[in-house]
Amino acid sequence: MKRILPKLATAIAAIAFSFQVQAAISVALEPASQSVSTGSPVFVDLVIHGLGNGAAPSLGAFDFDLSYNASLLSAASVAFGSHLDVGVVGSVQSSNLSTPGLIHLDEVSLESASDLNSGQPSQFTLATFAFTAIAPGSSSIDFVLAGLSDELGQSITQFTTQGARVQSIGGVAVPDTGSSRALLLLGLGTLLLFPRQRSDRAVGAAAE
Repeated sequence: MKRILPKLATAIAAIAFSFQVQAAISVALEPASQSVSTGSPVFVDLVIHGLGNGAAPSLGAFDFDLSYNASLLSAASVAFGSHLDVGVVGSVQSSNLSTPGLIHLDEVSLESASDLNSGQPSQFTLATFAFTAIAPGSSSIDFVLAGLSDELGQSITQFTTQGARVQSIGGVAVPDTGSSRALLLLGLGTLLLFPRQRSDRAVGAAAE
């Protein structure tokens, strides 16, 4: 009985420590707020915090759906980070930006638990998104779905998420090329027509 109690206390302490570590894990979009001119590119990093620094827990997989205002922002691309692929076996990456207003991305590491534990810092960038600000206004980028798994493939159930906000400030309007060309042709036609009308009147007056 005396031998069992210390082992039980150690196991309880380990479980409590695991919950504390998981509760400290967070995933955030950075910067949390930024302002850009309409028509400019916008870059947002997806960053995880609170993992072990070269030790467990490390990240073995993630799965996210993000929403944004498609009338203000246009999603251009996503570039994955490198810390789930530490250069031994690699990882499987997937993303989908085809639905306006929604981004899906996920990555599953194929690396061993020991390689992930030793190869990952406590925080790093999971992916970087590139948007284009297409109209003036303020758009939030929010988490619709968020899932994390550790180096053993077990779900990390305790973590927090933080979205971001992009303020697009109206810039110089880009002219409609087709309309401008039509107006230019109309103006040239008017200039050519008026001299001819004046010349016709002068000929008629001389004949009288």
